[in-house]
Amino acid sequence: MMAGPPALMEQERVYFRSLRKASRILKTVEGIHLANDDGSLVLVFVLSGRD
Repeated sequence: MMAGPPALMEQERVYFRSLRKASRILKTVEGIHLANDDGSLVLVFVLSGRD
């Protein structure tokens, strides 16, 4: 079993919990938005390094 610093483990736990809530994927010019059934955003992935 792998473990890391408590703060990073908490971030991982929150990330995976949020990912499970996502039921919609929205592609935008800024990146990708993951939303739940009522349309509320649960995760946002922003593109970087675009020239």
